[in-house]
This record gives sequence, C-alpha cells and structure tokens, in this order.
Amino acid sequence: MLTVQRYRRIGLDVEAMRFMPLNQREVADWCGGSLTVIPRNGDESRPDLIILLKGVDGEMKAHLGDYVIKLSDGVFYSSNHMTFEALYGNINNGA
Repeated sequence: MLTVQRYRRIGLDVEAMRFMPLNQREVADWCGGSLTVIPRNGDESRPDLIILLKGVDGEMKAHLGDYVIKLSDGVFYSSNHMTFEALYGNINNGA
C-alpha cells in the first residue's frame, strides 16, 4: 500500500503524493480530485490520464508523474516532479 509522505521546504512542511499509474485512484481520493482522460495535445487518439483537483486559484490538473501537494491549511495543488524535487526534501528519508 502506498502512503502519503511528508516533505519540507525551508519554513514549509507539506504532505505530498506522486501521481503514478499504480496509485492513481489513491491520489485522486486523497485530494478529492477526479480521474479523467483528456486528449494529449488535442489528439483524440492519444489519451492522457489526469486528476482534476480544486486548487486555491480554481481547477488544476495533475498529470502522471506530477506531485499532488497538500499545504498545512488543507489546500491542494500540483507540481511537476522536477520542480517539486528541486524545492522539497523528504522528511521520512531524513532529508
């Protein structure tokens, strides 16, 4: 079973889960989002699985490989994995 991990950025601790094929339902349930399929780059023959979630600025999309992040006030947002991993260290792994 996959679990929510805790991460830290200077002065900011968050909970986060990376949206991957094996945990897609778990991540969507955790953030109250909905799994949906959209055309990739407008091409109906190339579907893209995403999670639609409500962020502070309205609806956001999390794509496979993105992190879904929960702030201490309960607000969720998404971040691509490269940005997230550059900004946050995993508390569970001693970072």
